[in-house]
Amino acid sequence: MDPSAIPARKTEGAADIAIVGCGPAALVVAIALARRGIRTTVFERDPHPEQAPRFNPDRSYTIDISGHGLRALRHIDACSYFDDRMIRFKGLKIPGGGTEEWTLPGWTGSRGDILRALIALATERYQLARFQCRDGSYSARSATLGSTALALRAGM
Repeated sequence: MDPSAIPARKTEGAADIAIVGCGPAALVVAIALARRGIRTTVFERDPHPEQAPRFNPDRSYTIDISGHGLRALRHIDACSYFDDRMIRFKGLKIPGGGTEEWTLPGWTGSRGDILRALIALATERYQLARFQCRDGSYSARSATLGSTALALRAGM
């Protein structure tokens, strides 16, 4: 079955989900859960990707998205956001020693580019709330987690 054909549907009686760390995989999971109507809060200590510098010397590498990453993005219907915000993948494949232009969908960019594309999708499709406590903590019931949070609320 084509993963992009999986419909978004509401899951009744689901618990709220907390995800610690706002990396690309965490955002994909949060968006996939929100598509199902599951309230999700992502906790992250770093600045919002739009406020962070475009270049981070601690993470100065590019990431190619194809294969499994492409399937994950199709599952959350995010490909158009990556088309608009990242460089289309033009890598070469070398079958039997020759070279051919890569014709499958895919993108290349930085971790920040990926985060900005996913945040754009989440901002457009879901109700987002970002908050930071003055003391650098967030308290929910008896747990204290992280310093900032991004909450995705579907259908609210």
